[in-house]
Amino acid sequence: MISVIVPNYNHAIYLEERLQSIINQTYKPSEIIFLDDDSNDNSIEIATSILHASNISYNIIKNNINSGNVFKQWIRGIKLAKYNIIWIAESDDVADINFLHNLIPIFEKSDIMIAYGRIKYIYENGLYLNHLDNYYDNLKYISWNESYHMSAYKLFTSDFAIKNIIPNVSGALFRKPELTCDECTRLYEYTFAGDWYFYYLISKGGSIAYDKNALSYFRLCQKSVSNSLLYTDVHIKEHTMIIEDICSEYQINHEIIQSHIENLSKYFPDKQLTLDYKINMKNILRICIISDCFNVGGGEKLPIILANSFKSMGHHIYYIIINNYDLKQNIKHLLRNDIPIYNISDIENFTEFIQNNHIDIINSHNISVEWYLFLKQYKISIPYIATLHGGYECTYQMWSNNTEFIMYIKNIVTYWLYLSRKNILSLIDYIPLSKMEKIYNAVNDIDNSLKVSRNDFCEQYNIDPNKFILVLCSRAIETKGWDIAIDIMTNLDNSFHLILIGDGDYLLTILSKANFYTNITIMGYSDNPIKYFNCFDLAILPSTYIGESFPLFILECMVSNLPVIATSIGENKDIIDDKEYPAGIIIDHMLNKYDLVMEFTKTILYMTTNKNVYSKMKLNTYEIANRYSLKKLSQKYIDIFMNIKNIYNV
Repeated sequence: MISVIVPNYNHAIYLEERLQSIINQTYKPSEIIFLDDDSNDNSIEIATSILHASNISYNIIKNNINSGNVFKQWIRGIKLAKYNIIWIAESDDVADINFLHNLIPIFEKSDIMIAYGRIKYIYENGLYLNHLDNYYDNLKYISWNESYHMSAYKLFTSDFAIKNIIPNVSGALFRKPELTCDECTRLYEYTFAGDWYFYYLISKGGSIAYDKNALSYFRLCQKSVSNSLLYTDVHIKEHTMIIEDICSEYQINHEIIQSHIENLSKYFPDKQLTLDYKINMKNILRICIISDCFNVGGGEKLPIILANSFKSMGHHIYYIIINNYDLKQNIKHLLRNDIPIYNISDIENFTEFIQNNHIDIINSHNISVEWYLFLKQYKISIPYIATLHGGYECTYQMWSNNTEFIMYIKNIVTYWLYLSRKNILSLIDYIPLSKMEKIYNAVNDIDNSLKVSRNDFCEQYNIDPNKFILVLCSRAIETKGWDIAIDIMTNLDNSFHLILIGDGDYLLTILSKANFYTNITIMGYSDNPIKYFNCFDLAILPSTYIGESFPLFILECMVSNLPVIATSIGENKDIIDDKEYPAGIIIDHMLNKYDLVMEFTKTILYMTTNKNVYSKMKLNTYEIANRYSLKKLSQKYIDIFMNIKNIYNV
């Protein structure tokens, strides 16, 4: 689905042709956002008439004061857009009716951040011109005659640093980005070359594609603002800016910069052109995060959380998965739309991929990643940091007798980060402790706009809101404690209600057992369960799962102001049973099932009858949540990455 943004200023004369070329696309757009920048012609009336008859959802927004900068209109439209693919269709341009039909399929490759087509000039009177036919002459990798799919890194260290290879935004589609305030501020400093800077921002870590069959036409208006600024000191200034901006994050050699200047010099034949640029390299990393898949689990969710956070910090993210399961219920949507995703099976040569994108760090989050790389015998020549989530102890029997695998991970993994000491017990015979460091988990803060009210939740699930509501949220596997949770409810009276959130192989067994109880609700899978947590009174985690290390469920409870009763497995005790700020109660996970049920029952009753204890624990969740903040964790990761990179490069 695609959102079309039409920025307009006094282009009433072109609107019929432009809007019809959008409405009549053979691939229909999902919405049209018409942004009028205080036109003094009849643009609004024309747009209203045409869009009203289009049978396409539309929104017409008129500025009362001219913004003075088209890029402000771009960003406004992007923020309003409902869909993840954006087309900025400027109001005086035209597109072939198959433009979207040709470009949309390209985005099935989830590493593509920008796709564009063949761009031609159209004159004010509608005459098509061939002035852009030689636009790509003397470039190294691209031509108008050959479609391509190429990494942004390769392009922005070569042809895209020499000239703006997408001369008109109307000829391109892109994934909806999330730009920072600083990036937007810089964009608004541009008068006409902001599109070049914009492409550089939104393509980081990903790829750019060109389809020669997707045709669009760029209106050449002699009186346009952009033309009035061409070949002036403003033109020179903005070329200086773009060199500084691109070079601040890409290692561009001197020859490429000189080619940029020589290309620009053609438009100043009577002037000895020099650009007074200053390059300040940003302290950014190109981070390749590799995860097993988009299944539900801590080892799959944390890398997404980190990737989003690293991206917001300005780093380039390459997100690779090794198993592309076709799951109806997955967490792919939690990854930012502007982070490129690569399936490792689509990467022809992994070693070359790392080298060609100049990636600084690899961070893996599953033993399945190391196992895959081992089977393929990929050579890794950059720092490789493995974050342990419990996978190695869970699969010990699979790998412990494989001396070749052990030798492989000893050679490729530069550093190990672990959440709980039990994560490394199976590795310490092979890996020195000097290569290991304890880390922790973190989760996002809650988006208050997404929170579900307790009354609405209880009404939806037919629960008395005056009851004391317990919640357990995890994968539905036997050792995660779902069966124990149900047995606990048999010991509690009808003033309690249990909510079970999650899905898994054990769910059918649980359903057959829970159906006998009116005080148990099984919600099943939720793509964002934290939005419900403020509806509950107490969380329980009676898990004995061997891979349990640093449960994100507990951290989500902390940021939701929800006390927890949990078993002592993994780091649960260190998280919630703080001597000064206890935010829950820990129960020995080594107890047999009957004793676990009885201890949880007794503890729940203790907390509900001792209101002061419960209130104090509820208050302490704020302290615990702050201790494990995502901002702190992200910076800790980056500090580790930077330090290892510097040591590795010495």
